[in-house]
This record gives sequence, structure tokens and C-alpha cells, in this order.
Amino acid sequence: MFFIATGLLAKFEMGSVCAVCEQWIISGFLRHNLIPMTLVNMLGGSVFVGLFYWFIYLTQIIRKYYD
Repeated sequence: MFFIATGLLAKFEMGSVCAVCEQWIISGFLRHNLIPMTLVNMLGGSVFVGLFYWFIYLTQIIRKYYD
């Protein structure tokens, strides 16, 4: 989180020298970084955790069936 604030504050020290400074605002950070990464992490986490629980449950069923 330190680097996000530093990058947003660096825009004011640089002025309008760089071409991508327009994206270095809070709305650009939210639209291009925070919201997409949050959605991808939620989707990936739910899929992988769901697959893990399904695998554990499946192995318990198989183990009971063969005992």
C-alpha cells in the first residue's frame, strides 16, 4: 500500500512530464488496478478453494467406499 500512495504523490512532483500521468489518479487506480484485481482474486480463490474442498470430500467418499 505504500507504493500506491507514493506513485500517486509522484505525479504532483513530476508535473506533466510523463505520458501516463493521467492514469495516476485515484479513479484510474480503482478502475485499472484495484477493482479488476479484486474480482480476479475473488474468482480464483473461490475456484481453487472449491476445487480443494471437492477433492478432499471426494477422497473421503472413495476411502469409505473401499473400506
